[in-house]
Amino acid sequence: MNNLLIIYARNNSELLNRKSAIGSYIHCLAKLLESDFDNVFLNGMKIKDQKVIEPGSTQINSNFIKKKLSQLIPKSSKLRRSENFLIEQHKLILDEVVNLKEPFNHILEFYTIGSNVGLKLKSILNSRLSVVYDGPSIEEYVFFNGRKPINYKTFLENERMTLQAASRINCYSGPVKSHIVEEFDVSAEKITVHQNIDFTRFESDEPSKINDTVNICFIGSFLHWHRVDLLIHAFDKLLNENSVNADLYLIGDGILKSKMEKEAKTLNTSNRIHFTGYLDGKELYNLKKQMHIGIMPGSNWYGAPNKIFEYGGMGMACMAPSTPTIDYIFNDQEIVFFELDNFESFFKELKTLVTSEEKINSMSKGLKSKIESDYGPEQTRNYYRRMLLEDE
Repeated sequence: MNNLLIIYARNNSELLNRKSAIGSYIHCLAKLLESDFDNVFLNGMKIKDQKVIEPGSTQINSNFIKKKLSQLIPKSSKLRRSENFLIEQHKLILDEVVNLKEPFNHILEFYTIGSNVGLKLKSILNSRLSVVYDGPSIEEYVFFNGRKPINYKTFLENERMTLQAASRINCYSGPVKSHIVEEFDVSAEKITVHQNIDFTRFESDEPSKINDTVNICFIGSFLHWHRVDLLIHAFDKLLNENSVNADLYLIGDGILKSKMEKEAKTLNTSNRIHFTGYLDGKELYNLKKQMHIGIMPGSNWYGAPNKIFEYGGMGMACMAPSTPTIDYIFNDQEIVFFELDNFESFFKELKTLVTSEEKINSMSKGLKSKIESDYGPEQTRNYYRRMLLEDE
């Protein structure tokens, strides 16, 4: 049997949660690779037997309630419990896979903080291990929690050993590749760069014609590093100081959404700022068809700019911060760059773009051309076929 095991060492509910960006992407990739293997498993689940959990299901609502209740627990206790839960999840997923008693030729782990699941399964199952590496997991943990994990040394060692044991590693940019080589003493020869796109959220369409109003959008999660606050206040300043007819659509959900809604209500342009909540499928597609500019107001140095591909596929012009990873993938003929976390730089580029229909059309054309020539489901499938199936 030529079986592929995809590991995401958090929990199965996130793997099948449509509102989880990583879960949705992993499910998309598993479906792309189904025809290349006898069976594809996500953790201990056979992909052909699984369905994505749609937003609004009782399972997702139940998880939401648990998160709300967890806010009552002191942060230090919460972090300790969270790490203990994560370690327990690693053991459960490991046992779940081993108990399947299935032969696995290939293991593909989407690496998450502290995991040694792929590393252990490589030895137990005598399988080849490949890794998808989003970026430095402990750095991301510190950003969100303000401190190193309690199990810092163990987690860092698990990350190092997993990357060294992998036959192939995928990352999103040259700077991330350099980080892996320098930080973990990994051979550069086994690391390749490829952008992972969730094609269940990726549509291609012609640019929307600008009539009277320029429609600007952000699609994604309201998280700290996405800097939606920067976008809201720059948009407010743009309309107050310039004779511009524009609307801003903020599409998505997340922990900072209610805070951003309250902030927007204090502005005299609040009637031009639209919070749609989470949208998907046809409803999202129909709204994207009306957009002219897609904005990624914040990121981190290693983050994969998935939204740029989503915007560009729909023919939008795009603004994004200048980061090592985004600079590596795109040039200034394809997206409008601004300085990360710099309001004045952001506002200047937003004003220049919104007030020039010619620039909107030019940037839209450049980005769409790149995406159509270099990215697509078949390119992704071929990349992972080479990564997983070619001889070592």
